[in-house]
Amino acid sequence: MARPVSKVEIRYPSTTGEWQDISAYVESYSTSRGKSAELASFEAGQVGVTVRNQNREFDPSYGGTFGAYVKPTGDVRISSNNEIIFNGIIDDWNLNYDPSGESTASFTASDASITLANRVLDAYTPSAERSDERIKAVLDRTEIDYPYNSSKISVGAATLGAIAVGEGTRALDYLNDITLSEPGRLFFDKSGELVFKSRNDTLYGASYTYYRHNLSPNPSFESDATNWTGVTHSTATAL
Repeated sequence: MARPVSKVEIRYPSTTGEWQDISAYVESYSTSRGKSAELASFEAGQVGVTVRNQNREFDPSYGGTFGAYVKPTGDVRISSNNEIIFNGIIDDWNLNYDPSGESTASFTASDASITLANRVLDAYTPSAERSDERIKAVLDRTEIDYPYNSSKISVGAATLGAIAVGEGTRALDYLNDITLSEPGRLFFDKSGELVFKSRNDTLYGASYTYYRHNLSPNPSFESDATNWTGVTHSTATAL
């Protein structure tokens, strides 16, 4: 099997800068996303990248080729075989100079959940509305103003009451509370877009078929398929 071809790009300033392909310098990278427990909220997706810095290409004080991009709050995107597997915001850079001459630069990044975690709501009382309507209303509020793809926010099943929201409530915390009320799933996908799945969203595609077997062989009370002892044999379909 051919090894996947990975591509790592960075840009600064965020959203407006030109993407720079640094794949040729990458020594390693690792990504993580998901949640630690079934009933927990999804944790921020994260990535760590280490690049060669032998000629100080990533040293901003030296005027290296990529020195102007070595700043927090820049963007990073990683793709494998032309499919994006991570899109996020750079948290921090570190330059490592070793006496042996092996020099590297490294950075960590988080998905866009970090943006919502840092935005807070003004005090207000929402109208009674479905969970998906509440999520969109929060994202549309002037103090949050977060772009989203409506097609990735599914129609909720729960109607939320007109309960006041406290001043300074973190947007991401409130969105997670809405998700728990559904209950549903709220996360950022590989492309960095916000996704909300309601309780009615199927976990499996149309090609998935679930089979339930009503009876199982048990030699403690079964002789064969037609001669049972101790119990009544039934071939009725399981409910």
